[in-house]
Amino acid sequence: MTQYASIESNQAWLAYDFGYSMAVRYFGQELMDTLPTKVRGKNKGKVRGTIEWEKVVKGGWISNGLGGDSGPSGRVERRVGKVIEAKLVGEDGKVIKAWYADLLS
Repeated sequence: MTQYASIESNQAWLAYDFGYSMAVRYFGQELMDTLPTKVRGKNKGKVRGTIEWEKVVKGGWISNGLGGDSGPSGRVERRVGKVIEAKLVGEDGKVIKAWYADLLS
């Protein structure tokens, strides 16, 4: 029986310290300084948008679909506890920048 990998998707607002510090870790302070900020309310001066990421919870097989005559294709995910993808998303829902971990890391 095949053990499939479990990947968790999360998001955090950039206006809060956790989301902002995570975005700086993956995208750098220079990019964060160029993003628009809120102009009123309790979060005045804080960055608009969210950071979304995917994290491997349990290692296992990830299927890429059928491989034709050679059978199913895919790969084994072994990076348990690691963030494998992060996206900086604006308030309009458009991806500003994306980061992907190397398959060999």
